[in-house]
Parts: sequence; structure tokens; C-alpha cells
Amino acid sequence: GGGLAVTGAGDAERLHVVSWTGQKAAAGLYLETSEDGGRSWREPAPLAGATAQHADLAGDGEILAAAWDEIVDGERSVRAAISGDGGATWREAVRLSDSGRNASHPLVVAVSDGFVVTWTESGDGSTATWRAVRLEDDGLPDGSAPRPGRESVTGY
Repeated sequence: GGGLAVTGAGDAERLHVVSWTGQKAAAGLYLETSEDGGRSWREPAPLAGATAQHADLAGDGEILAAAWDEIVDGERSVRAAISGDGGATWREAVRLSDSGRNASHPLVVAVSDGFVVTWTESGDGSTATWRAVRLEDDGLPDGSAPRPGRESVTGY
């Protein structure tokens, strides 16, 4: 899976693509950036490890948010990270999904005061649940990781 987002504006506009590769020597998620409308791309930069998949991106000004699912401690969990400089550097990724649940296929969207990440999860034969968490950046430039904020949960 992968995602596409735009940061910057005008002459400083950048396209970003996050994509997954299952190649044994380079498995994981990679971010590619174009500064010329997609005619050329920077060398792919690693974003998440070998068990990470199903990623999405969203941009707002110079802020870029990424969400993906990844196997951590034997569980598929949803994680997210934010970049305050258009993808050049990233804050530490945070786990959004609860322990003991199988969480996957996140989507991220920019909203007026941050980003919202949604995904589905289930556990031990339970009904699948749709979750949505607002990422609060707490001003981002100070270097802190994003933190999960308000949450809604819906079963289906």
C-alpha cells in the first residue's frame, strides 16, 4: 500500500509518496519526494521497518503526517509519525492502537487543527471496530513526538 501528499505551496510545493517494498534486502516503507511536480524524485528514504505496511500520508503546509501498520511484539499495530519540515526529518513514531488488538489499514487526513488517523481493528474473535484518533502536534517544532488526542470508536 502507499499514500500521496503535498507540502509547501507555489514554487516550494513538494509531492511525497510513501510506498512498501517486500524485497528481502530492503523490506519496509520508504518516502520519496519530488520538487518538480513528479518529473524527478529523490532517492527513497526509509520511513518504517521491515514489517511495516499499508501506509498513508497527509500534508498541511510544511507538516507531513504518516500512518502505517506494523508488527510490533508479535501484534499488528497502527503507528504514526509527523515531520515538521516537509519530510526531511521525522519525530519518533507513536503507537495509536491498543495492545492485544489486530489493527491495520490506517488512513490519515489533515484537519483544521492537526491530523486524524483512522483504521480497523479486532481481537480474539471480536467484531471489527473502526477507530479514529486525532493527532495533536503540540507545536511540532520543539521536536516532541505527536501524541494521540481525542478518539472515537465505532463497531460494525
